Amino acid sequence: MSNLLDLAARCKSATAPDRELDLEIYLILWPASDIAKLVASPRGLNGQEGYSWDIRGDAVIFERWTSDGRCPFNGGYTLPAYTDSFDAAINLLPGGVAVIDLTLSFDTLNDRSHPACTIRWYPRGHSDNAWHAAIESGKTAALAVCNAALTMRAREAANRAVSEGAS
Repeated sequence: MSNLLDLAARCKSATAPDRELDLEIYLILWPASDIAKLVASPRGLNGQEGYSWDIRGDAVIFERWTSDGRCPFNGGYTLPAYTDSFDAAINLLPGGVAVIDLTLSFDTLNDRSHPACTIRWYPRGHSDNAWHAAIESGKTAALAVCNAALTMRAREAANRAVSEGAS
């Protein structure tokens, strides 16, 4: 499984929404969720005995087959479209972070590596003298926000680890 900074880098380099990336983001943030338990089963709705799952549309769907060929149990869990929806991506931001601006830019130089969106932010607890704004980017607003949110969460986790090690 990826770590937060790996996922942030993938959001930065992604060129379009990606449901597999949405699932990885969900799993790293909620490792004890029902979806996390479900994806330990085989992928692909195969009609075989036991649980199986797949991503379809806006959900992770699953079914459970019995040894006698019945499917008495099936359902799904909503999977937020973090990489496609600005509204879903903004929910990834940790509380207390000061977002300065989100800038949409155009490819005026015909440089495909030039990001389409950037987000500038200050981490929680910053002071004006001690911090420069961090800048993250992505090809879309949702991808830029995903990149920033995952980077923020990684920095906060690293800071917690340092402070816990110091105590």
